[in-house]
Amino acid sequence: KAALPPFASLDNPLDVTAQVLRDLTIWTHSAQALLAEPAIGSLCVPVVPGSPKLAMDKVEALLPSMVQSGKPAVIAALGDEFPVPPEFVAAFRRKGIPVLRSPERAMRALAHATVYGRRLARQHRAGLTIEAAPLPQRGTLAEHTAKAYLAALGIATPAGGLARDIGEARSIAARIGYPVVLKAQ
Repeated sequence: KAALPPFASLDNPLDVTAQVLRDLTIWTHSAQALLAEPAIGSLCVPVVPGSPKLAMDKVEALLPSMVQSGKPAVIAALGDEFPVPPEFVAAFRRKGIPVLRSPERAMRALAHATVYGRRLARQHRAGLTIEAAPLPQRGTLAEHTAKAYLAALGIATPAGGLARDIGEARSIAARIGYPVVLKAQ
């Protein structure tokens, strides 16, 4: 077992601290240690990407460990409205690791993946299989398309529909019940 480095806090031993700005291998060692732990099933890494060069240095420090582990992982890109270098996002996404703009979204994504993974495991133990059709397209799906796909997999989604005019909107609202919310697609 490795000891905590001298700059670590016993109150928050997973905090890589600002020391990571001086030594990017702290990202690598931290990710490896956490992902090697059998009791840890997934990893959320909050990162301030920074400049394109620094962002890609962070990709190089984190990505190999995350991919090698085979465990679900997600990047929470911090920095409010500060732009995230596109190559940073692309590098993680090419390896199937989502990059989300807040820890809350990242943790919600991991929670949903965990629930889905447990469901798959239960069905596998029961001898059932889920046959998932391929995604209708690459990249981001429109919300109504994504909800239809998830519903076909048996994943609950809020009632709704795609209305192309006011008449269809009224019909959908009458079917699902009031109150309703309108969201532009």
